[in-house]
Order: sequence, then C-alpha cells, then structure tokens
Amino acid sequence: MKYYILHNERYWLKTSIVKDIIAENEEDMVIAVSPIFNKFCIESLVNLKQVFPIELQDTKEHIFERLLFSEENDIIYKDDEYKNKHKEYYLSDIQDYIDFMIECFVWIENKFFMNNMPVEQVVDGLLNMLEPFIDEANHKLI
Repeated sequence: MKYYILHNERYWLKTSIVKDIIAENEEDMVIAVSPIFNKFCIESLVNLKQVFPIELQDTKEHIFERLLFSEENDIIYKDDEYKNKHKEYYLSDIQDYIDFMIECFVWIENKFFMNNMPVEQVVDGLLNMLEPFIDEANHKLI
C-alpha cells in the first residue's frame, strides 16, 4: 500500500512540474508525457486552454521493436537476446496496455498513428496536423 501512495504522489508532483512549465512559458512548446502518466493528472493538464493534446499511437510490434531496458539507476541498455526470448510475453503485455490506454484516452480527440516512423517524420506529421490550428500572423496556436 505504501508503494501505491508514493507512486500516486509522484504522478501529482510530475503534473505540478509540467503545469509550472506551461504557466512560465508564453511560447508554444511540445511536452511529451509517457503513457504511464496517471490519467487523472493528464486530464488536469489537458484542460488548460493552451494545451493541444495529441495521443501518439503505434502497433504492439512497432513498440516492441523500440523496447529498451533500464537498470535501477535508470541507465538505459539494449538486450535484444532477452527481449526476443520473451517476445510473446512482451507483445501480449504491450497489447493489454494499448487496450487500457485506448479506454483511458478516449476523450483525446487528436490521434496520430506513428507507424514506426523515424522521429523526424513524426515531428513533420505532427506539425502538419497542427497547421490548421496555428495563427500564421502570430505563430501561435489558436
């Protein structure tokens, strides 16, 4: 039970930090949050008028391909041998998570399917998606 309380407090602390960043900056910005961010914390951010939420989506196979591991000090490492040995487990787990996230973020209207694109193409796709919502004269989101 103690873990859950601490875990929940971390979500609210993260939310507070992101809200402060948004409040302190007048420029448009992109803030990416992990899908494991608490749904209720995300909703409080999305309700801010200057936030334009977009849910990034991809297939379980593509997510699996990008899967990395980290040790207790958050040092990231790649272990394809281990990953592939447990592939079916990870694919099932990722699919369960995708199904859960679909329900959690059904209220986010803007969806972007990444289709395993490189980061540069995702950015270009997101900019194209945002284009109709940008005031060209002021270079601000409407």
